Amino acid sequence: MVFSSLTATAALFATVTGSRKNGSLIMVFRRRVVVTGLGVVSPLGIGKEKLQKNIIAGKSGIKPITRFDASLYPCKLAGEIRDFDPLNYVSEREANRTERCSRFALAAAQMAMEDAGMTEKDIEPEKTATSFGTTIAGLGFSLEQYDSMIEKGPLCIHPHTSSMILPNSLSSYVAIAWNAQGPSKTFSSACTSSFDAISYGFDLIKAGRADVVLAGGSETPLFPMFFSSLSLSKILSERGQDNGRTPRPFDAERDGTILSEGAGVLILEDYHRSMARGAKIYAEIIGYGFSCDAYRIRAPHPEARGIREAMQRALLSSKINPEKIDYIQAHGTGTKIGDVLETQAIKELFGEHAYRVKVSGVKSMLGHLMGASGVVELCVSLICLSAGMVPPTINYEHRDPQCDLDYVSNMARRAKVDYFMANCFGFGGKNGALILENIDSSI
Repeated sequence: MVFSSLTATAALFATVTGSRKNGSLIMVFRRRVVVTGLGVVSPLGIGKEKLQKNIIAGKSGIKPITRFDASLYPCKLAGEIRDFDPLNYVSEREANRTERCSRFALAAAQMAMEDAGMTEKDIEPEKTATSFGTTIAGLGFSLEQYDSMIEKGPLCIHPHTSSMILPNSLSSYVAIAWNAQGPSKTFSSACTSSFDAISYGFDLIKAGRADVVLAGGSETPLFPMFFSSLSLSKILSERGQDNGRTPRPFDAERDGTILSEGAGVLILEDYHRSMARGAKIYAEIIGYGFSCDAYRIRAPHPEARGIREAMQRALLSSKINPEKIDYIQAHGTGTKIGDVLETQAIKELFGEHAYRVKVSGVKSMLGHLMGASGVVELCVSLICLSAGMVPPTINYEHRDPQCDLDYVSNMARRAKVDYFMANCFGFGGKNGALILENIDSSI
């Protein structure tokens, strides 16, 4: 393999720290984790170029639902992927053996590897891992097969249904596609699922158990049963045909979120390996934090204690002060309570600096991709920041006195960002935060 000796060579140039024990100097190698590639399938575009253009222009990917008849639902909008052809990414044989969620994951993984400038020949299989997150994986396909069985008989379902509907199929299919023989995991922790996947990949590289990790998430929740459930829960916006003007994170007239589908994959790589092969670097991941409200399944803690704790743990893990953060990629769902609590937690943790931090709610353009939301939104931040821009929060028209931070309203803004935080919160009180550093500030 091309990099079988490259990793060992790169280690010679690794950052080291020294300590003395019994008069002897002990050298400890400090491994760093960087993002060297990304791939994305989103309602605002497939691939980073189209997504970047639409995000910076402040466009919305929210349109009337076409996947099923939504005439009886209060919400008739969603973030659908309408121009996806799986044969652009997998063979016809593989397309027939995978369902939509896995196809999205495979497509995003291929784009990410190409963006990182790597092929299968450039990686060591045993040191390459796959780590994915999803909330419901192939549940929609499972229900379709159940309907087919009831209507046509017990032997009239897809012969690969048993493997196609499993959540672990995401990481497995991608591992097979890239001959990644290292650890392979799929996480399901509601909306924080892809952040769990990224943090696991981060830990693998830090511990020396992997040199490259394909980390991400995929979600295809646009089917009637799940849509009905969220409608009954009053989680979805009821603006009906209000195209492109909902969701409205942090706006005083927000009334809920919009459900979307898609996938995102990051290539996480050991810093010294990436430098040795001359890779471009989007950012370095320097820490993360997670918490659980331990309060209610569908309601965050009213004092935002879990949200605040996750962000604080991320800062402690990163060993930086809150004043270092220039930008926050907010969870910002557009729900009445959630946006207030996230704003409250930011103000409590950051103090006066909270009013100097730029905060973006990109679900205003993408909708809510459930378990894939964290990684897809991270892709948005990385591609915008690489162009020197901070993504906007569109549909922000009415100030809410409880949401009084700088939400980069309606227009992308040119800004220098050295450190930024990404937030993700989900059902069951799951809370996650990542902190990334512009690599230029650490060279």
